[in-house]
Amino acid sequence: MKNNTTKSSPSKITRILTSIFLFCYFGFIIFPEWTRPISAQFLLWLLLLPIILITLVVTGIRGGIGLWREKTQKAYPNSQNYYSVWLAVIGILWFAASISLANTTYDKYANQKFDSEIWKNSNWYDGSLFQLSTRQRMFEDLINNVLPGITKAEMLDLLGRPDEQRYIDSEEAFIYYYKQGIMDPECLIITFDDKDFIKDYFTSVCG
Repeated sequence: MKNNTTKSSPSKITRILTSIFLFCYFGFIIFPEWTRPISAQFLLWLLLLPIILITLVVTGIRGGIGLWREKTQKAYPNSQNYYSVWLAVIGILWFAASISLANTTYDKYANQKFDSEIWKNSNWYDGSLFQLSTRQRMFEDLINNVLPGITKAEMLDLLGRPDEQRYIDSEEAFIYYYKQGIMDPECLIITFDDKDFIKDYFTSVCG
């Protein structure tokens, strides 16, 4: 006998709030400033991730089975079935899109163009072991595109006074700290030739 009783479905407000929650939850990882690996908010996000994904998959399967029964067994139509499938598909697609967007935004965040004034007015310790410092985010551009072929005077104008000066193998070396290491800060060490052009530069742990 056909059941003419309409099953209860979530209210429109509940559906809207659920959609907003999923949009914000998955979209959270798009912002690299918020998703440091060892932060309370990221650990909570990571803890909830398998629960939410499994819930979406189960919801989509149940909705799909409901739609199949409506078509094959002449079950009473229930709008919740359509909503469940829609929510699961859109939620999983948005999760995949947010992962892709997060890769793009993090790459842009972590590899910024070198800016002399920002470098000189920042410190290596404004980051942490799990958060990139301001100097660290400009580091790749600095060593690949700025330092090659310039003189000591040009380097000092761009980077400012070094954090430390040493003699390494009887050569004067200028040292700039740029990130926090596991125990001690990591630094950029620069040496010069007899014409005051940059001879070599390399990174090391400086304690």
